[in-house]
Amino acid sequence: MKRGLIVLLIFFILTTSVSALQLTHDPIQNEALPGGQVSYNIHLINNEQMPLHIQIKTVDLNWLLEQGENSFSIPPDKSRAVVVTFSPLSNDRISPGNYGINIIIDTQTTRLERILPAKVVAFGDVLDVQFAEDPIIDPRRGAILRLTAKNNNQILLPSMNLELTSN
Repeated sequence: MKRGLIVLLIFFILTTSVSALQLTHDPIQNEALPGGQVSYNIHLINNEQMPLHIQIKTVDLNWLLEQGENSFSIPPDKSRAVVVTFSPLSNDRISPGNYGINIIIDTQTTRLERILPAKVVAFGDVLDVQFAEDPIIDPRRGAILRLTAKNNNQILLPSMNLELTSN
């Protein structure tokens, strides 16, 4: 009888601490060029009957958490969305490939760890550029060429300049 009561009590304590904070994440920009930043929207829901003091940090060796609102409180039964941004520790250490960024959410009652997926794309793999059809160029006449450029990844290129040169 005592053994069953102890197991029930331990089960109740574990389920209470696990459900105190719910964490989900959505990528905002999870693909980047070498040296670029990645960012995520972190959704936190406080299921506790008291305010939770939240601290967001990382122990990742390749990515640094940008200074922002990384420490705050959430009132009982409320939610909050926070944008977290990571920069590579060094441009030399981050080569193109897939990465997992380890993020830790600490409260006074729980500690949640998640791995956020990130992809670093090589510069040559970002755009697929080609002429729409085989152009016929006559040096004595003007020619209209149609060039298509397709962004193969989810990398924002707001200040991209496209320049055509001939040899």
